[in-house]
Amino acid sequence: MTKAIHLWSLDVVASEELTVKELKETQLWGCGGVIYLLQTVLKNSEYPQLWVVTRGAQPVLSDKEKLAVAATPLWGLGRVVSLEHPQLWGGLVDLDPQKTEQEVEMLLQLLVNSSEEDHLALRGEQTYVARLVKQSASEFAQPVSLSSDRTYLITGGLGALGLHTAQWLVEKGARHLVLIGRSQPSPKKQAAINHLKQQGVEVIVAQADVCHVEELEKLFEQIDSSMTPLKGIVHAAGVGGYQPIQQIELTEFKRVIAPKVVGGWILHQLTQDRELDFFINFSSIAAVWGSGLTANYAAANHFLDGLAHYRQAIGLPSFSINWGPWAGGGMASDEELRELSKRGVDSLSPTQGIAALERLLVSSKTQTVVADINWSLFKQLYQTGKRRLLLEEIVVETTETQLKEENAETDSNGILMQLKAVSNNEKPKILMAHLQAEVARVLGITTSEIDVEQNLSMMGVDSLMVVELRSRFQSQLKVDIPISKLTEEFTIAALSTEILSTLTTPVMFADYIGDTHQYNLV
Repeated sequence: MTKAIHLWSLDVVASEELTVKELKETQLWGCGGVIYLLQTVLKNSEYPQLWVVTRGAQPVLSDKEKLAVAATPLWGLGRVVSLEHPQLWGGLVDLDPQKTEQEVEMLLQLLVNSSEEDHLALRGEQTYVARLVKQSASEFAQPVSLSSDRTYLITGGLGALGLHTAQWLVEKGARHLVLIGRSQPSPKKQAAINHLKQQGVEVIVAQADVCHVEELEKLFEQIDSSMTPLKGIVHAAGVGGYQPIQQIELTEFKRVIAPKVVGGWILHQLTQDRELDFFINFSSIAAVWGSGLTANYAAANHFLDGLAHYRQAIGLPSFSINWGPWAGGGMASDEELRELSKRGVDSLSPTQGIAALERLLVSSKTQTVVADINWSLFKQLYQTGKRRLLLEEIVVETTETQLKEENAETDSNGILMQLKAVSNNEKPKILMAHLQAEVARVLGITTSEIDVEQNLSMMGVDSLMVVELRSRFQSQLKVDIPISKLTEEFTIAALSTEILSTLTTPVMFADYIGDTHQYNLV
C-alpha cells in the first residue's frame, strides 16, 4: 500500500442543520479516525502516504462560502501530522462544496502527481493552494468605542487573556461584563476583578462550563432578565495538552477539543438570532501552520477559524485571531516561551496583543495571525526535512547564524571533555545519558520518559525540534548528523552508537576538543 486516503469526513452534516451531538460524533470518526489510522500505520515498518480529504471545509473564493464547519478541525490536525511525521505525510485536499463530475479524476491526478503542494482545494475545474501572506497593521487604524449600556461576555474570562481583554473592553467604554470560568477566581484574579468594579463596572463572574448547553442557556436567561442587552462575545476558553500523535487517547482528545469546538458551536447557536456587534474567537497559530505535540489543540482551534468564516458567510459578525504565545500568564509556561523563542516564535506582550485586538475589531478581516515571528529563523526550521509551501510568500533571507547563536550559551566542549576523561567502556553510558537529556529537553519531558530504543519520530520529535537537536549536537559534539537520520527511523541508541564511532577515532576526537575558549491566510 503506497497511499492511505481518509474520506470519512466528506459527508458531514451541513452546518445549518448541525447539532451539538452530531458535531461531537463527527470529531470522533473524523479527527479520531485519522489519529487511529496513524497510530496503526506507525506500528508497521513501511508507511503509506497519508492524504486527508474534506468537502467545503476551507474558505477559498469568498467569505460567502458556507463552510462545513464539522470537518474543519481535520486541517489543524493535518498540519501537525505533517510536522511530527513528514515521512508519511501526503497532504490536505478540500473538494468543491458542490459535487462535480470531474472531481474524482481531479483528485486522483493530485494524488498521483508528484507535487510539493500539500494544502489544496478544488473549486470547479480549478485547483487552489494556500499561502500565508503578511498584512500591514496600518490598514486597521480606526478608533474603537463600546456602548456603556450593553453587556459583553468573555468565556475563559478568568484566564490571563480573558482578564486583559476585560480591562480593554472597560477602557473602550464597556460597563457591563460577564466573565465565564469553570472555577472560582483565585485571590490574584479576584483582585483584578475588583479593580474593574472600582472603575464603576458591573462584573458578573459566572461559574459555568461552555461545553454544557444547559449551563449556558441558564446564563443567557440571567443576562436577559437582569442585565443590559448582550452585544458582544469573546470566546477565549480553552485547555492545552502536549502529546505526540501516537500517544493520544480518545479521552484526552475530547477533553482538549471540547471548550473550543463544542463550546464555540453552542455559543453560535445560542446567539445566532441576537444582534451582536462582535463575536471574536481566540484561536492559535498552531491551527495555521501546526506545532509539534499539539494535534488536539490545533484541530480545536482550526474549528474556531472555520466557525468565524461560516458566521460571516451567513451574515453574522465574527472574526478569528490566530494568536502567537502571550507573555505574562498565557497558556504557555515561561520555560515553553523560552523554547519557542529559540525556534523563532517570540511572545507577545499584553500591550501588543491588546493593540492588535483593537485594530482587528474595526477591520474587515475574518481571520488574522497575530504573532511575533523571527521569520528568518522560523521558516528555516519549519521547512526542515520537507519543503512546505504554505510560507512561500513570506520572503526572508535564510540563515543558520541565529540558530547557532541560540546554542552558543551551551558549553560546547563540556560533554566532549567528559567523554575524553573516561574509559572507552564508560563512554556509551555517558553519551547515551546526554542524548536522552537533550531530547527530553526539546520535548519538554523528563529523561525517565525517554525510551532509547524508540524512534525519535514516535516520541513526537517534529521537524522544528529536529533542527534544534541537530544544531545542539553540532555545537556540543562537533558532529554533523544528517537531517534524514533524525527525521526517519532512528533511535537514541542508534544515534549514540554512530556518534561514538566517530568520536572514538583518535585524531578526530582530538580535533573536536579544540580550543576551550571557543511555519491565502493573513
